Amino acid sequence: MAHYLSDEELTRTAPAEVASFASPVPTQIVSNGEFNPLPQTREQQRVEARIKELADDLGPRHGMNRRQFLASSAGMAAAFLAMNEVFGPVFDVSVNGTYVHATLDDTGLLIPYVPDLVLRGDGAVFTDLPWKILNLEGRPARITLATGITFVGRRPLPFGTRSDRIFTIDTNLEVGWPILRVGLSVTNLLDSQYRLGEYNFASDFHSQSQPTLVPVRHFAAGAPRALLFTITTNFGGSP
Repeated sequence: MAHYLSDEELTRTAPAEVASFASPVPTQIVSNGEFNPLPQTREQQRVEARIKELADDLGPRHGMNRRQFLASSAGMAAAFLAMNEVFGPVFDVSVNGTYVHATLDDTGLLIPYVPDLVLRGDGAVFTDLPWKILNLEGRPARITLATGITFVGRRPLPFGTRSDRIFTIDTNLEVGWPILRVGLSVTNLLDSQYRLGEYNFASDFHSQSQPTLVPVRHFAAGAPRALLFTITTNFGGSP
């Protein structure tokens, strides 16, 4: 393969496939032979060191060595986390989950209305906009895009029945400065039709001559898609 580096320049280089760190994301500049690559910066060194630290700490917990961990999706997430720590913050992610298996002591039946699984994930990316025309009092405008995902598992109901699952997505877009922020929020982005609360009990006492004790499903409908426009101002203190 042809290259444009002098013999002296070649002595200061090494093949990228053996000299560079096998990271999910590059941690230094490499050359295709047309130019002499720039040396690794201090920030890139910090990212590489942090990726190695995370891999060596988290990999054994999952029965993997460093190479196996970095080849997985968890390794990619660790690389993004390291980059966010050094160059960021440019994103934030939070995931929470609850698993419950609650039963009554006397019957062993599941406790009604307690979902077995609840998951909530929130993520946001944010950065300063590069256009100086949007600067306000010398401060650049910052844009934030956030998304929240909620999953609620099937809840046990009386008389051996279960509710439907709930899955919703909320999102928010905001642009602003320390003293002024404008945002648009969308709840239930997919406009899912779901049952926020479900119940199962006898309630037919008037449709026939004798009341029936047959349980009937009742529910409270979840809110449909909603768009909310917001304007926030800060008159003092730290935003």
